[in-house]
Amino acid sequence: MESNMILKTILTVLICQTLTCICIGQNRGDDPKKHHFVIIGIIDGLENNTKLSLFDYDTQMVIDSALSQGNKFVLQGNFNEPKQLAIATAYPNYRAVGFFWVDRDSVYLTGNVNTFKQAVLKGSKTEDENLQYKALLLPIQHKRDSLAAVKRKLQFKDSTARQGVEDSFVELEKQVQATKVNFIEQYPDSFVSVEFLRLFTLTKELTKPTIQRLYKGLSTKLQRSSIGERIQEYLQHSSNIGLGDHYVDFGQITLGGQPVKLSDFKGKYILLEFWGSGCIPCRAENPELVKLYKQYHPQGLEIVGVSLDTDRERWQKAVEQDQLPWPQVSDLKGAYNRGVLIYNVPGMPSNFLIDSNGKIVGKNLRRDKLRNKLVAIFGQ
Repeated sequence: MESNMILKTILTVLICQTLTCICIGQNRGDDPKKHHFVIIGIIDGLENNTKLSLFDYDTQMVIDSALSQGNKFVLQGNFNEPKQLAIATAYPNYRAVGFFWVDRDSVYLTGNVNTFKQAVLKGSKTEDENLQYKALLLPIQHKRDSLAAVKRKLQFKDSTARQGVEDSFVELEKQVQATKVNFIEQYPDSFVSVEFLRLFTLTKELTKPTIQRLYKGLSTKLQRSSIGERIQEYLQHSSNIGLGDHYVDFGQITLGGQPVKLSDFKGKYILLEFWGSGCIPCRAENPELVKLYKQYHPQGLEIVGVSLDTDRERWQKAVEQDQLPWPQVSDLKGAYNRGVLIYNVPGMPSNFLIDSNGKIVGKNLRRDKLRNKLVAIFGQ
């Protein structure tokens, strides 16, 4: 009883200390539709003056950062609908990260720095629903941990046994998928559900008809949310274009603000290249693409780069650093780029080679495979 009173007193003091900051934040000309939230944390073992950062889980952008006062800290930001956030704290030898849902003005985080992922966020209904999902997942996680221990013991000793373990991991992943689908069906008004469904549109684990069925089962509120709108974009524009199919035209804006469509290059060979500034493999292959472009562009090859960036400045900086001379376009919607949906792009880097008649004659051609294909088309 006494410890509960002490905790309440500490939280009250922390709230009072942040009232001034909250008022300042509300007078910055922020979007009036957005709600201000405050995360008040008490983490056992957290050292004084430890820097903590609050990230948007979706965009990975930093929302706020603060230094702890003893083992206490306050982080804040704005939201117009429940939002999944990450809190990270850096130490010399490791980085502790926790993921939480915020849907109220004031929430309270308690836990231990050594088990930061298990810290508990109180005051958020959406986080409570997320914890219910985690409870459903716990038996599967225990099986995963046991299999991982068996796999470490086997190492390279018994290939048959190791294959059996790998098959068991695949089966557990199917159970995780089924658990998420069941959760979506049982909680049609939870933002956890609509986020699971959004992730399914990216991982391609579910068929489009299944995603359509689950989407229709969501509440109207979730369907009209920003996450629901992304799912709707996927359902409207995603397709399954493959080798031998005719290309599907689409247009986006260049860094210079000019509209560009694939059909602008009709009659040429087009390498449709999906990439992003933060994609390390993409950036590593750009020098080779520049060489190929310089060699074959005079013979009729055009490259159209489609950036999956959401930040224009990062996109532009990468184009300038890598000295990419071909047309670059984007709608800055990240994984929900219209071109990504149309061409059902599973990840970066990805590309499609379109011939002069508009037929797709190559897919995900990299380095030697791409060079050999271009040699076969244009010659040495």
